[in-house]
Amino acid sequence: MQKRKFIRINLLSKITNMIPSFNNNVSEASKRVKISVFSFEKSSLTEKEVSIEHLSLLKQSAWINVSNANKEAKEKICKTFNLHHLLTENILNKSQHSKLEVYNDFLLLTLHVPYFNSGEKIHTERLDLILGKNILLSFQERDILFNIKKELNQTSLDYILYLILDSLNDSYFETLEKFTLEIDRIEESLLNNPDQSLLHKVHYLKKNLLIFHKSVWPLREIINRILRNELNIIKKQTEIYLRDTYNNSVQIIETLETFMEMVSDIVDIYLSSMNNRLNEVMKVLTIISTIFIPLSFIVGIYGMNLKMPELEWKYSYLTIWIIMIIIAISMVFYFKKKKWF
Repeated sequence: MQKRKFIRINLLSKITNMIPSFNNNVSEASKRVKISVFSFEKSSLTEKEVSIEHLSLLKQSAWINVSNANKEAKEKICKTFNLHHLLTENILNKSQHSKLEVYNDFLLLTLHVPYFNSGEKIHTERLDLILGKNILLSFQERDILFNIKKELNQTSLDYILYLILDSLNDSYFETLEKFTLEIDRIEESLLNNPDQSLLHKVHYLKKNLLIFHKSVWPLREIINRILRNELNIIKKQTEIYLRDTYNNSVQIIETLETFMEMVSDIVDIYLSSMNNRLNEVMKVLTIISTIFIPLSFIVGIYGMNLKMPELEWKYSYLTIWIIMIIIAISMVFYFKKKKWF
């Protein structure tokens, strides 16, 4: 009996030891969520890293930037600010496309931000922005908004929203410069040494351009809808800046469409150059075949097993060789004069 009790106690202790280890894993997962609160106190910007529980204690307007949040953390943050349940569903939906929606007193912007990875391939990451009268929430996978911290010189949340959208446009212009360099390299290779690998590079570039265009294009319509001021959150002073951001978005999209046309033209030029190279090869082979036609005719005649009087002459073999060489050289000069090669 004592042995059975000892075994039961050991089993219970092992089970209870497993439970805290699970809780530790959960706490470690929650620690990966980074919440930065930007607020203005006495005309100076303060940045604090807080937990989800401390968000309910905020009493002033602030920009809350959330990085690397899981589904549970996002749901808790949305409940903290009493966001509309449809808005919360859109935040939690991983396959949400880029759009702008209005829920009560909140404006939701969902964007897919393109970026280059280490392998020079375009990827996209989700960025959700929620603008209210006293709060600006941003959910991002990576810290892609660190560049705007030094530009936070106004207390209005709509101006911070403009800074975020403008920083995205700035990153898009940098990506366009990379595309420009890549197109220049491909065009140079096309002129110097077009080969099969060039076609793979063009296909790779075209795929990246399509992904980039698909990610950037909705931003123009989103800014256009914001400028309509459906919620009266955007101030008149900020609208001026947003118009500039809208114009930049239009310029980015037009440049992208130009690049896509250039890539299509590069493919056409490549195929034309390959056809021209094939034609050059066929031209050389045709000239060689044409030169050998009369030579084959002469060899065919004297290759017959017939008695020919001129073959009995001791210089007949040398004479036939001289005649064939003269015919070949004459045809080469003739083709050269006609500029056939």
